Amino acid sequence: MVVEAREDSVRLFGDLRDNQWPNLKAVANLLLQRQSAGIIIDCKHLKEVTSEGADTFLDAVRYIEANKARIVVAGLPPNVLATLRDVPGLRSGLPVASTVDEARRSLQLDGTAEAPSAVASETALLVPVLKKDTALHGTQTACRLGNDSKSEIHLAYMLSVPRNLPLQTPQPELEQEADSLLTECEAVVKGFGLKSVRHLQRTRDPGEGILTLIETLNIKTLVLSRSGSGGSDDPFTDAVLNRAQCEVIISQLPSQSQA
Repeated sequence: MVVEAREDSVRLFGDLRDNQWPNLKAVANLLLQRQSAGIIIDCKHLKEVTSEGADTFLDAVRYIEANKARIVVAGLPPNVLATLRDVPGLRSGLPVASTVDEARRSLQLDGTAEAPSAVASETALLVPVLKKDTALHGTQTACRLGNDSKSEIHLAYMLSVPRNLPLQTPQPELEQEADSLLTECEAVVKGFGLKSVRHLQRTRDPGEGILTLIETLNIKTLVLSRSGSGGSDDPFTDAVLNRAQCEVIISQLPSQSQA
């Protein structure tokens, strides 16, 4: 098998007949240092993978989980994909994209979001970005509240990933929806002359995801917009209201504005 490193991808050529992860790991580590958004393992030129060669991907899964690395496998030929599906632990653990372009778009979208690695400013406000109507209304409310103090407005989209898929699996349609909605909310913040910070978090449970983000960023105030029905919209709202360790401001969308 031939391995070629190019910008954000590792390209594999030929037959994979034994475990090549030790060699791939060295290349992957080097590329990950240069590509903070993540890298792609491009497999479209693989011809055959034996059961021993499949251990390469099994070790890759262990590496991804242990290091929280953003690595996406792309372009698996049908015969190779069939072999990998027979390996226990691979089907539910390996982030796979249909094409290199799909994988790259997914990585680039994550790269536009700020990693929640540091606490937010004392006056920052966090807005969960869920449905379009409530997201825009919540963003406007947060901007009005934070206008005098020139607060940072943190916009958080919780991208829900089914439990039968690896957390980092590209989901093109949902990712496009997330990017479009975050961009619209950012435009609202810009219109107020404030700074926005976008967060795109892949999660199994949006409620747990936003609660974790509140804790990580040490958010003091969360602005939660909901429809004008007078009750909770969904379990997300209930989880935030009952468990958030911060001030929660409810911004209720007028009934006539509901979509």
